[in-house]
This record gives sequence, structure tokens and C-alpha cells, in this order.
Amino acid sequence: MAQIFEVRRHSLRGEGDCLSPQGVEAARRAAATLAANYAAAYSSPKRRAIETLEAFGFREYQIVPEFGTLPAALGAHDRHAALLRERSGCTLLEAYFAIPATHLMIEAFGAAFLAKLCSLIEQLPPNRNAIAVSHGGSIEAAVLAAVPEWTLGDLGGELAECEGALFHFDDRLFRRVTFIRH
Repeated sequence: MAQIFEVRRHSLRGEGDCLSPQGVEAARRAAATLAANYAAAYSSPKRRAIETLEAFGFREYQIVPEFGTLPAALGAHDRHAALLRERSGCTLLEAYFAIPATHLMIEAFGAAFLAKLCSLIEQLPPNRNAIAVSHGGSIEAAVLAAVPEWTLGDLGGELAECEGALFHFDDRLFRRVTFIRH
């Protein structure tokens, strides 16, 4: 009994938390690349994630807090992260992974995200899939929780808008991750 939990990053933002018109159009185009056979759809509580899921064509879905943005507590380390970025040219997510305190926060977040995926896959009918829309950083954290021997570098870079990860399950047990890239 093979199942996929597809997790996509939200589309392009406009002002505030909403998608831009270009983001809505990009999400509509990305809908053609979805895995299909969905029994359930989920979204982060953020408006941009909900709008992406709706642009994908979903009208019924559940909001799942565990699929939200990375913890706000990371902000307490922004100065340190900014210095790392300046010195090494890394991304903000790479800087957070390099700082021990924030790395631990991201690991805990990723583990909770993955635990929620596993819990929700248990509720699906056999041979049916699920989809969720979440955020950059959050999805990568869940992937690294699922495949702990990987590093951020093994993912092939951070996910861009509407890209995502397919969490493959067999007999409701997690087996592997593959990526959807542009």
C-alpha cells in the first residue's frame, strides 16, 4: 500500500501575507505537476499557503499549525545569523543550521512536522495520497528529520516557490523523500 504525502512551498508573495497576482498564476501552473489521488489537503495557517492550496484547485482542506513557519524564537538569533551570512555568503536558513541553538530549534520543529505527517497518513484510506502547503525552511526541516543522515547541502538547495517534497510511505511507514523542482 504505497502512499505519498506531498508538501509544497507556497507561491510568490505580494504585499503582506497574501500571494501576488503572479504568485496565484504560478500556483495555477504548478497544479499541473501535482501527484494526484488525494484523499486530504492541508495548509499552514498563513494566508499565502492557503491561497496557494486554493490556486492548486483545492476547496476543502484543514489548517494544520505544525505546517506553519519556522519558530519565531529564531529571531532572537538574527544578529548572529546576519554576521554568519555576511562572513560566509550563506543563506539565512544555512546560518540558522550553523548556530547550535537555532539548529536545535529547527530540528525540533522538523520532528514535529514529520510526526504530524505520519499521524495524518495513518488517517488516509489505503492507496490514497495527501497534500499540504507549507513554507521554505519548514519543509527542509521536515525532510532532514525524516532523513537524519542528510544535511541541508544534500537537498540540492532550498526549495523555491511551489517546489516541494514527496514523502513516500509503504504500509504507512515512511520510506524515502523525493523532490519536485522547477
